[in-house]
Amino acid sequence: MAAEAIYFVAVLGGVNNLAPSEAIVVFRGNQARIAAGYALARQGVAPLIMVSPASERQRRGWDRRYGLPENVGHLEETQARTTMENARQAARIIREEGLKSVTLVTSDYHMPRSLGLLKLFLWGQGVEIRPFKVRPAGVRPSGYRMFRMNPRCDIPSRAGQISMLTVSPFMSICLVMPALRNIATGSVSSFHIALAPAASFAPRYR
Repeated sequence: MAAEAIYFVAVLGGVNNLAPSEAIVVFRGNQARIAAGYALARQGVAPLIMVSPASERQRRGWDRRYGLPENVGHLEETQARTTMENARQAARIIREEGLKSVTLVTSDYHMPRSLGLLKLFLWGQGVEIRPFKVRPAGVRPSGYRMFRMNPRCDIPSRAGQISMLTVSPFMSICLVMPALRNIATGSVSSFHIALAPAASFAPRYR
């Protein structure tokens, strides 16, 4: 429980990593994330960018809007519909491309869950994941909200506000179980991390 609290504090309070990497991975959810990913590409952080998910038409539109440099290419990911699927599909592409370092871009409140899941799906692959947190305009985090876990545990429903330490056992279940099942069967379970900031709760974009 204490380790989980330290993890959340470390991720939420950590400084964005601007070190060069092999690819920028954006977990789509709002335009601020996409704009930040493209800004990093323009700064030369990585020669590849992946927005999960994004159609070819959407990528072309963002290329025009945000100005993707000619020397930066796309990694295509069109299937994800949840954060779990963002991480699973991104990890699959990272493995297929043989990448060893990526910059993960998502909202600050979304980073602990996203980073934890992507690390799980890339467990043992030797991939360094560098977090870059984005603060959505007008959002001020204030505490955490617990989600009730339904049978599939990947479509959270809102519940009352509760402290991070109180809900950390739920975090343990939703982090550890996918790893154990993945190791045992080679497949991926549908458990989902049960935490997100209350004031920063973002509606599902899928």
